[in-house]
Amino acid sequence: EKIFDDVITPFAGYGFNKSHAAGYARIAYETAYFKANYPVQFMAALLSSDAQRTDRVMIEIDECRAMGIDVLPPDINESLRHFTAIPNKEEDGQGAIRFGLTAIKGIGDSSVQQIIDVREQDTKFSSIADFARRVSAKILNKKSIEALAKAGALDSLGERRALVDHYQIIADFAKSCDEVSSAQTDLFHHMKTEPEDASIEFPNTTPATPLEKLQWEKETLGMYVSSHPLAGLTKYIGKKTLLINNLTKKEVGKKIKLAGIQEGLKKITTKKGDTMAILFLEDPTGKIEITLFPRMYAEVVQILETPDTFLIIEGVLDLRAGQLQLRADNLKHTKLSRVIENAKKSGFYDEEAAKSGIAVVVKPQIEEEEIEIVDEEGNVIAGETVTLQSEGETDDFVGPLGRWIVDGAQIEEVLKEVNFLEIETQRPSEGEESNTDDAKEEEPSVTKINIYTIELPARAPKKMLLELKAVLETFSGKEKVQLKIGEQIVPLPLTINPSTVLEQKIEELLQRYESPVA
Repeated sequence: EKIFDDVITPFAGYGFNKSHAAGYARIAYETAYFKANYPVQFMAALLSSDAQRTDRVMIEIDECRAMGIDVLPPDINESLRHFTAIPNKEEDGQGAIRFGLTAIKGIGDSSVQQIIDVREQDTKFSSIADFARRVSAKILNKKSIEALAKAGALDSLGERRALVDHYQIIADFAKSCDEVSSAQTDLFHHMKTEPEDASIEFPNTTPATPLEKLQWEKETLGMYVSSHPLAGLTKYIGKKTLLINNLTKKEVGKKIKLAGIQEGLKKITTKKGDTMAILFLEDPTGKIEITLFPRMYAEVVQILETPDTFLIIEGVLDLRAGQLQLRADNLKHTKLSRVIENAKKSGFYDEEAAKSGIAVVVKPQIEEEEIEIVDEEGNVIAGETVTLQSEGETDDFVGPLGRWIVDGAQIEEVLKEVNFLEIETQRPSEGEESNTDDAKEEEPSVTKINIYTIELPARAPKKMLLELKAVLETFSGKEKVQLKIGEQIVPLPLTINPSTVLEQKIEELLQRYESPVA
């Protein structure tokens, strides 16, 4: 018991905090060490852990490129199941990271594992025929071949468009090889021809364009990997419209024009049953949300479903929850391939940027000067906003009432609003008697007004006023309340329920702020 009371009990008061901090400190140190000394392996593991979160993967890929690490599309001869670290080929190089085969949409994990097992049991695949011959035909169906080819995983075995367009030839070849291997009599043995000598011949096919390859990467991997469709177009787009990353609060409320490609679309059903949408527009510098109200969405829904579409959108810029949004009122479109062609002709296309792609830009949240007021259920109160204090204002600012008092608490206008000023001017001065009937009639109307008065020192600090306001709000009722600051009377825009408890709290508050006059 003595050990428990003298050792365990005191330790329980702080032991968890220190052990928790020590555990996180160790993790932070270890991860920092791995990133500094084994950057390729560390980033490959990080990408694999976030593989299901496309937004995180895009940010981490950009971090890899900033570190000098190339992130390569999947490859049938090098990729494993997850992101694969490729060793340095040069001493001064950082190496590279290869996409894993499981990242490809349309091919299952078991199929990926079988392909890897076949490759590791023998050697790398030397040709598309060698691949189709060694991998089971049960795996090489239309869906899997097309997915592997579009993702670029088969680029080392053949031209991408030829593989995509003629997947059926590959599937038939794989099926025939399976039948030969399973037959009791070897057909190729009687023909004195080894199965390895068979090859696949494709008809003449136009090679895929860089833009088509990028679109296929987006379709099968969920993102652009080798480059970006808008890479190289920054100058051209910036000449025609505003760039997203250059938008500031100065443009809020103004009509602007933006251009880019559709990154995503979120459909919303209104209370009336109409369909509107939030369009995610991307240009070479960033992304922004575009609000398409029902009428506008109905006009452009067919356009948004068309591939290779470049959008030019006009509308009013808004600021909501610290993020810029555009309310679209006009939308035009053209083909992205035509935009690239025009940019090249006009000399505003950057070939180097087109090869390297574009960086993911995370735009900081913009501080709003005014925000909408919501009720207890979170619904926006129409037309009601509150102004936030700027960086230059102090934390003890107490709002319009406090600012009014600090500025001298001019009460003439307030008294006029409640007819107090007229009543005071009509009263006779001290020592003067009034025998008129009008004066006698006014006296009862004045006595009916019941106002709770709180006397404050002439130089009441702002912090005290803020605390007093909080106290009064907890005793809401029907009786008006006013402040007497020195010789001035200040009516307050609230009503209270006077009680001894309230009086006690006010007295305690005033006592806390009493200080001797120097």
